[in-house]
Amino acid sequence: MKSIITKIICVALIVLCTLAMAACGTEVSAEEPEDQDLIVKMSSSEADAILAYLNESTAIRNGDISEEDVEYVGTILDRKISRKEFMARYQMILSGRDNYENYGKAAWDSLKMDIWEQDFAEKRDLYPTANEIKAYVDEVRLTVESTDKGVKQVASYAESLGMTVEDYWNYIAGYVAPQDLNHKRVMGFLGSVNMEPADVDLVTSTFDDDNFLQSL
Repeated sequence: MKSIITKIICVALIVLCTLAMAACGTEVSAEEPEDQDLIVKMSSSEADAILAYLNESTAIRNGDISEEDVEYVGTILDRKISRKEFMARYQMILSGRDNYENYGKAAWDSLKMDIWEQDFAEKRDLYPTANEIKAYVDEVRLTVESTDKGVKQVASYAESLGMTVEDYWNYIAGYVAPQDLNHKRVMGFLGSVNMEPADVDLVTSTFDDDNFLQSL
């Protein structure tokens, strides 16, 4: 199973990378929108869910709230997943182009694969460093902002999230690019040693309210 990060973990990064490839003259997949002038809008539901998770993460990091104040929905490989983190992923999945029988399970599975990839990388000293993540984001940003459409697309996403453009790129660097870059690195490593990624159903996890998950 491919990590969903490469598809819809954040529509923003996918569109931005598509713009970057187009600016470099790389052929864009036939699955991309035919209208190359289309500026993709982030839904209010997706923006609200992302902001709620970002605010929660910032509050925990700054010590404004304790973990006891956070509502958790389950664990993946011993890492607790908050309801807000899960709902942010769920809204991203819901806003994507793929169809799923159960979008809640698809969101949970995508989190499972991301965390499995992070665990796999950290155990093998593969996880990207802060400098590598910065270089990756700088490269994408430079290419994206070389086109008018790229500038407008970033401005559209930033506005949806109530951010400045600079804050938006900081969000990409902090929450999106690390997983995307790590996914590429892990897949490259697995390919080099003829290994397959984990079966998502075998990644150890517990969701505390299965009825809620199945209802989504």
